[in-house]
Amino acid sequence: MTQSSAWTRQEVIDRFVDLSGIILRSQDLSGVDLSLTNLSNADLTGANLMNADLSKTNLQNVGMAGADLTNADLSYSNLNGAYLIFLDLRRTNLRGADLRGVNLWGSNLSGRNLLNANLFSADLRGANLRSADLRRANLRHAKMQGTNLRDADLRRADLRDAELTGTNLRGVDLSGVDMSGVDLSGVDLSDVDLSGANLFRTDLSSANLFDTKFNTETILPDGKMWSKRTDMTTFTNN
Repeated sequence: MTQSSAWTRQEVIDRFVDLSGIILRSQDLSGVDLSLTNLSNADLTGANLMNADLSKTNLQNVGMAGADLTNADLSYSNLNGAYLIFLDLRRTNLRGADLRGVNLWGSNLSGRNLLNANLFSADLRGANLRSADLRRANLRHAKMQGTNLRDADLRRADLRDAELTGTNLRGVDLSGVDMSGVDLSGVDLSDVDLSGANLFRTDLSSANLFDTKFNTETILPDGKMWSKRTDMTTFTNN
């Protein structure tokens, strides 16, 4: 297929199913139905995709920096490796989307329902996930330095080997979370619920554990279970 920067909306709607690699920079695609379409490696930088239907679409490695995804439906789409930096996704439907390796650097996902989301190796640095529902989400190996997780629900999420340096975790519910191998040195964990969490091999040096909640099912960095007799300064060096 010959790439073009000047496809009309009607050509996109009526003529094509395989749009892999197409260039649609700054195009007005508002309200377009692109469901079940192959848009892998497409360039949608700055495109207007308000109210667009991109459900069950292959958006692997697509570039969407600066795109308007207000009320767009991306449910059950493949966003593996997609480039979605600095976007407002608060009104974007991402239910069931494959978000492995997606770049969401600086994007606003506050309050979003990301229940069971697959964010393996996703880049969430500087993203706003305040009050987001991340229960049972796969965040293994995710880059989350500077991510705002205030009041987010991460119960039973998989955070193994995630990068959380400088992340706002204050008041977050991390009960039952697997955080084994995570570097939490210097992180503010005050008022965080770590009941039943797996902290094996986790670095807690200089972490703030004021009013942090543990229970007898919490696995500590040394592999032992927490008890009322546990001296947490052993791990924080505070």
